[in-house]
Amino acid sequence: MLEARRMKRLGMIVMMVAALLTVGCGGKHVANQLVKQESKVEAKPVAVGLQASMAKAKVKKAARATKDEKKELSYNFKKPVPEGDKVKKSYFDDALFIGDSRTVGFLQCVDLKKATGYASVGCLVNAALAQSVKLPDGTTTTVAKALKKESFGKVYLMYGVNETGWNYTSQFVKRYRKLIRYVKKTQKDATIYVQSIYPVSQKVSEQSKYISNKRIRQYNKALQKLAAKEKVYFVNMAESVSNRQGALPKDAAVDGIHLRKKYCKRWLRYLRCHTVE
Repeated sequence: MLEARRMKRLGMIVMMVAALLTVGCGGKHVANQLVKQESKVEAKPVAVGLQASMAKAKVKKAARATKDEKKELSYNFKKPVPEGDKVKKSYFDDALFIGDSRTVGFLQCVDLKKATGYASVGCLVNAALAQSVKLPDGTTTTVAKALKKESFGKVYLMYGVNETGWNYTSQFVKRYRKLIRYVKKTQKDATIYVQSIYPVSQKVSEQSKYISNKRIRQYNKALQKLAAKEKVYFVNMAESVSNRQGALPKDAAVDGIHLRKKYCKRWLRYLRCHTVE
């Protein structure tokens, strides 16, 4: 009897231990499940926060626009640059002037010591990129190569008086477009200004075989349309040196074509009051 009781007690102890082990294992399993669930719950806010940050960044990136892009969105390129506040001469410190003998004379007559000029006498727009220029290091190269090597904040273009003898305005526009696009490609951060062709004297207009103010006006209309299409800025500087008849005053130029110093200064004053800054 005693032995039977002992065996019964031992069996009960074994059963209790087994039960405890089962509960312990089950509790551990449950605990593990709870930990996993808590991890998931904690991970959700992190994931949501990250997604929100990424979405916010995308919105900012989409809304962000550079100064030039904002300018392009608000500016009416169909119209000439309007008159504004007069900028300091230092505005032209990083400016490049590309053109023919008229630009050569302009740079000689105005005090823009830090401005750069890629201009030569008798140059035509179709040869603009091939003309030779001297770099700051003293080496000589073409305008095309110089534009790849140097960088500028503004680029002013002026061609046209030598091309008025061309048969078709479309030829002039085509060549000018090529120049503009090359400048845009090589000077991505520059503000590009296309200057109108200023007139010649009445005498030259009447006597010259190919230069006439009528032809110049036709070219200027074409240039303004071209500037609008290419989204560059058209500066109608011709109005700063023209008389009521749309010609150069008699005292404006020795030869009726190239401006005297007094009128070159008027030209500069006009540019200083007609910027997009």
